[in-house]
Amino acid sequence: MPDSKTTITELEACASKLEASRNFRILRKVPRPAKAKISKTDQFRYAMIIDTETTGLDLREDEVIELGFLLIAYQDAEPRKIIEFGNELREPSRDIPGIVQELTGITPKMVKGKQLSREKVLAALDLANIVIAHNAAFDRPICERLLPEFSDKPWACSLTEIPWSKYGFESAKLKYLLMENGYFFEGHRALDDCAALNELLNSRSPHGSSFFSELMESARQPSYYLKVRAPYELRQKMRELGYRWVRHEDRPGGEWHKTVSAKSFKAEGDQIRDLKKQGASLEYIEQDAFSRYRLN
Repeated sequence: MPDSKTTITELEACASKLEASRNFRILRKVPRPAKAKISKTDQFRYAMIIDTETTGLDLREDEVIELGFLLIAYQDAEPRKIIEFGNELREPSRDIPGIVQELTGITPKMVKGKQLSREKVLAALDLANIVIAHNAAFDRPICERLLPEFSDKPWACSLTEIPWSKYGFESAKLKYLLMENGYFFEGHRALDDCAALNELLNSRSPHGSSFFSELMESARQPSYYLKVRAPYELRQKMRELGYRWVRHEDRPGGEWHKTVSAKSFKAEGDQIRDLKKQGASLEYIEQDAFSRYRLN
């Protein structure tokens, strides 16, 4: 049997040679999480990267079947080490649709009788100064329904708070962003997605700082939560503008919702006011990291 360390070294040497050529690009697999032994001191702050797999996309009805997290120590807005991680399966009260089983590989047999380790998740959450997700508008409401303690923390969204298109990325999907930064991973399992997001946030933006650092700066800024009522004929226009449809609990129908930065607020409002003659109306709420991405 060849020595695995030697084999890895040899493969890295081959990869380095290929990278030196303009004719090849190398993708490295996102490494599995590993805990680092560091002393918990006042010098460090902590970020909890979280991801969920669910029975569907309904924020009020669907349930978590898997929750993954990483607890990252950071200093001066730069990530340092993973100090804790976890992956929890949970049996829902409703059936797992076949399409979800195919997408995630999570079957009813795998979650049978499984419950979250509340103690482990809440111990990490208690240390966290901020919670990060790559679609916080989905993960925050789902997590708050599961564990109300998530509502006490500020949240940041790597999907919407980093200007990916401005940096030349054609998509903000996690797999694409990882590929463009030299990595690949097996998606649609919670802990794998957390590890992938951590690798992405450790990568450098065109400004030279980490994407993590940029996200922390964004989290400190105010934003606006826009709610637009528009006639059915404007549905395609609202999608093109980046809004998502949210149904009401207390009356038929729903609204188009979107979160924008303070810098983008005026231009966004002008776009909706241009649609006023076609029946669109706008309401908005100013938010910060403690209130952003809650289900309104």
